[in-house]
Amino acid sequence: MKSQNFEFLRHAFPELADLGGFAERYVFADPASALLKLRLFAESMVSAIYSRHQLPRPYQFNLNDMLNDDMFVSMIPKPVCYKLHQLRIQGNKAAHGADIVKPQIPAWLTQEGVKLVGIRVAQDRRGLKAYRAGTRPVVRGTFWKISPRAAYLWASGFKPALRVYDGWDVPEPLRIEIQHGEADIRQVAIDIFGLTKLNYNACKLGESQPVTVHFSDAVGEILVANQGAKHFLPNFKYYV
Repeated sequence: MKSQNFEFLRHAFPELADLGGFAERYVFADPASALLKLRLFAESMVSAIYSRHQLPRPYQFNLNDMLNDDMFVSMIPKPVCYKLHQLRIQGNKAAHGADIVKPQIPAWLTQEGVKLVGIRVAQDRRGLKAYRAGTRPVVRGTFWKISPRAAYLWASGFKPALRVYDGWDVPEPLRIEIQHGEADIRQVAIDIFGLTKLNYNACKLGESQPVTVHFSDAVGEILVANQGAKHFLPNFKYYV
């Protein structure tokens, strides 16, 4: 079933793309069936996450218990969990026929089900350099939008509040690119900048990289170092 919003999933997850396509088709003709397809979509996606990350299955392997499992909750962002719960709740209501389903509900959920944005963040070590008049380097937090989907962000640099630059060389910017989905590049930069303010795990103030990127690099080194490991747990708590 060809889909308008879910087609990007077809290569890796054809079942999810088909379920999304059926939900889109039935939004106005049969809203209750659309909600049932969306609930199946959520269940299949959550099950795929459990399999991909080799998470232990709950005693009662149903969608509600999978979504509320502590390990699953610890690794999935809260907004994503909320949307998955909405797919489950509205699908259950449609299955039990408690209320008349209006097309607006499945129409909203088909959009929310795939409202994800893919961001690439990398330090531009051999590219752009910025300078300013005087003896101080560029101010930390400087933002330069080069297109609606790309920008440079200086997460290191001179800190006016502290009147200091704690680096050794010319500050290197982060290059931010929106690779999938739609988002305001300025808001994306603000969110990424917030992740550089304090690394609570190492008590470092004002890192040049988002703590999520820095931390994933460190975890990657641990996983590569242990060649004998067969099962990997992605949760933050195992690496603190």
